[in-house]
Amino acid sequence: MVASGGGSQPALATGTRYRPGPGISPDYVAMFRGRTLSSTFPAAGLTLALTGQASTFSLGTVGINLGGNVTLPLTGSVIYSGTGLLVAAIGNDVTLALTGTGAVFSAGAVSISVGGNAIATPSTSGSFNVTVWDTRHVVDRAYGALRVRPQQITPEMIQIALDLLGLTLQDLVNDSAPLWTLEKVLVTLNQGQRAYTLPTATNDVDKALYRTLSNVTPAAILDTPSSYFFDFGVNPDGSDNATYVSSASINWASSAVPVIIQSSPDAITWQNVGKSGLTQLGSGLVWYDIDTTRARRYWQIVPGSAGSIAITSASLYNTPSDIEMSRLNKDDYWNLPNKAFQGRPLQFWLDRQLTPVMQLWPSPDFMAAENLMVVYRKRYIMDVGSLQQTVEVPSRWFMAIIFLLAEALSWTTPEADPTACELVRPKAAAMLRRAWLEERDRSPIKFNANIREYTR
Repeated sequence: MVASGGGSQPALATGTRYRPGPGISPDYVAMFRGRTLSSTFPAAGLTLALTGQASTFSLGTVGINLGGNVTLPLTGSVIYSGTGLLVAAIGNDVTLALTGTGAVFSAGAVSISVGGNAIATPSTSGSFNVTVWDTRHVVDRAYGALRVRPQQITPEMIQIALDLLGLTLQDLVNDSAPLWTLEKVLVTLNQGQRAYTLPTATNDVDKALYRTLSNVTPAAILDTPSSYFFDFGVNPDGSDNATYVSSASINWASSAVPVIIQSSPDAITWQNVGKSGLTQLGSGLVWYDIDTTRARRYWQIVPGSAGSIAITSASLYNTPSDIEMSRLNKDDYWNLPNKAFQGRPLQFWLDRQLTPVMQLWPSPDFMAAENLMVVYRKRYIMDVGSLQQTVEVPSRWFMAIIFLLAEALSWTTPEADPTACELVRPKAAAMLRRAWLEERDRSPIKFNANIREYTR
């Protein structure tokens, strides 16, 4: 864009923005009072709209130059309609709009000149949270908070920043569990096995549930390399035996591969209702939750990508019932006289090793091994990758992360401005507090006092 005016206002180079108003872009709405605006239109389609009061245009002539030297003189009361041009005077308002593609304006620029001062009003972006804050931006802004100039930042300083950023992110779990790090894990139970090592990066267990299910697997099954097909058949009256399904289990003949679970009323049109995605823990038998389900006669399991599936057997389930498991402390668990006792595992002790281990009691018996355990784990934030990768935090956390990193760098960066270091440290604490205050789901909290009489 080029914006220029008479007298004291110098011409600006193409691509610059005109001030004092906000920037002028190829798509904009503007009120003009006496400046000249020139725009060379791109090859793609473009709309240019100018609005203002009738009095704005009555003091002089509005000149439109559409490629070459064609000028259409207009006054505030004239209505004109031509190729790519529309001028309308409605009541006390005048609207001028230019529309078209590159072919319409390919001969040259469009110039609009109106007396008075130019005021540009750009539209909003219309987008939300699409700005990518990669690791490089976080490091740059952290050093900027310490008043370290970009030319002062060495490769060694970048590596130190990456190390400290990773430690800062991991340290957040010492305060609480960020909501986006809560993860559901489906655990396969085995008869007599009481120790279950949780997936890598688990920090703690938020809640554990013992889930029972009803096996509704039909007799009609077709197993092929491209699908595992279920048909629930028909009812005695001839209608389809449409069956609701909430979970599936697959006993893999080899290593598990990504799959998609589908349902259909006619075995022709299929709807995706579940897929691999949750963290599954177990060997051989793997459980899958179905996200969207309706009662359907036909169900099938297909590969998640090109290839085949090797399944020994698969089953479908419904009517899930989750029972909360109680958490034991280490003394209560260690004092259990028979840790090998088998039954329904309704209690556990979390042995927080480098990779935590859940110790169940009782250990699963034969019937319990037909069901599963649902664990909601608290995991660490993902590691910091390259400078081009993003940091695994939502946008509401970026200010806190930038100042936390700046605070950590203030102790290790001799080039940092001492005054900036003193300002950054309280700012980091304040931003972290604000971020944690918003880390909530706004659900109601219930307190059960459990006050009762006491007798000796």
